[in-house]
Amino acid sequence: MTDVVDVVSVAPVVELSLAPAAEVVVVSTGPPGPAGGGGAAAYVHTQAVASASWSIPHNLGYYPTVSVFTVGGVEVEAAPIHTSVNVTVVSFAVPMAGTARLL
Repeated sequence: MTDVVDVVSVAPVVELSLAPAAEVVVVSTGPPGPAGGGGAAAYVHTQAVASASWSIPHNLGYYPTVSVFTVGGVEVEAAPIHTSVNVTVVSFAVPMAGTARLL
């Protein structure tokens, strides 16, 4: 007897547990995704003066992932808005200084 397990995910599958006797057969694969941003491009923005809105001209040519850190290095939640493929604006509820890492 063969068990069939359908895996549907919009995020990468981290772990898939099957019974010891289960056999995994890949029936089909989807089309390849688009080329990535190269992985090497990154930009670090330093906001020395506290502000509730940071305008970040990164010139990466794509919409990057944004991580924001306080001056002390603590990661904080932010609301990045990509105004173009080369500029990102990050807004906060209160003015703050720190850094933003764009990948």
